[in-house]
Amino acid sequence: MKHIKFIKKLNKNLKNEDFFSGGPPREVQQMFVMALMNFIKPKNVWELGTLRGNFPMFIKILDPNIQVTTFDQSQQAEKSVNLINEYLDSNIAYTTKDLETITDKSDLVWINSSAKSIALNLNAIAKKDIPYILIDNFNNTLVQTAVLEFLKEHSDYSIIATSPDQYLTTLIAKNIENKSVWKEFLSIFITMLVQRFSNEESK
Repeated sequence: MKHIKFIKKLNKNLKNEDFFSGGPPREVQQMFVMALMNFIKPKNVWELGTLRGNFPMFIKILDPNIQVTTFDQSQQAEKSVNLINEYLDSNIAYTTKDLETITDKSDLVWINSSAKSIALNLNAIAKKDIPYILIDNFNNTLVQTAVLEFLKEHSDYSIIATSPDQYLTTLIAKNIENKSVWKEFLSIFITMLVQRFSNEESK
């Protein structure tokens, strides 16, 4: 990978795996996100829970024109975003503001926050009428519980697809009347998987 040296530096001493640092399982997750980006073509993406900024960096590598804002409360997160912006010459926005105080809109939100804060984040997202939500770590029972409770209270949102990675990355969408259109998204994703692992076997 072109950016591997910088990514290793960015994730140095990171105790938990992040979007770029988890090996093959994260690679499947990355392809799931890439397929979604190709399908919905968002102009604005938010991330809740920056950690080391791997996800916003990934989005900016995919498409430098996407406006990315990441929400967190740590100095390490802000430092990481500054390093990424300098490295990519990009404009990822970092904010410590509460999501409910933001008046801007987003096309897609990636949630990488703790299970405790997911319920609050989801309710704030629903109030802003954001059409697409990606949930990281849906393999966590507490995360699943929070998401399923949200879906019970917000029938206009529904689960569209779950990635077959160990984190069970899950896509939620709003007001989807015809779910069959998502066959195209899944087709893109499956094609990427087949090509990637076919190349691996041929080596």
